[in-house]
Amino acid sequence: YGAADFGIAGKDVLIEHGGDGLYQPLDLHIASCLMMVAVKKGCDYAAASKPGSRLRIATKYPDIAAVHFADKGVHVDIIKLYGSMELAPLV
Repeated sequence: YGAADFGIAGKDVLIEHGGDGLYQPLDLHIASCLMMVAVKKGCDYAAASKPGSRLRIATKYPDIAAVHFADKGVHVDIIKLYGSMELAPLV
């Protein structure tokens, strides 16, 4: 809204919320982010995520998750989460 000249955001946020129209001149190299799939201990993720399967996914990044699983041929029902993501596998 014209209140700031610059913004600082993580690349994960830009990818999820559509940073395509933004000029991104500098990577600050102050943090690194990896997108991970977390499951309960003992879950056979390889078997559960075969092409054609259907999973229910809880995530803070629904667009990134949808693309990831679509690329694997897995149908997903996505639950948008806020807050402590480490609790997602328990939900």
